[in-house]
Amino acid sequence: MVSALDQAIECCQDAFAIYAQTGDWYGQWSAREIEGIARLSRGQLSQANDCLQQALATARQASDPRTEGMSLIWLGAIHERHGSFETAIALREQAVAALKQARNKWQHAGGP
Repeated sequence: MVSALDQAIECCQDAFAIYAQTGDWYGQWSAREIEGIARLSRGQLSQANDCLQQALATARQASDPRTEGMSLIWLGAIHERHGSFETAIALREQAVAALKQARNKWQHAGGP
């Protein structure tokens, strides 16, 4: 039986392929971001990290501080789960700076 998270991961992979063909950077970022969060929820930390690193690279390439900040928040969550608290804190501080630059108070106040 396929779980809802497995279905979400599969849908994200399909969506990423479509967005890559159309050149939609935001769609590519979203697909990788959501896949990373789903994999984090499944405890697949290495794969979650890979997806979120790809999302972060896309956000930085697009020079979009809001999406960069959101990716950094979730990368911090992965390092927190690993017990790498100093790295998690540094990533969250980078996220705060990016989200302040984007004037995005909603994600800045939230996070995982």
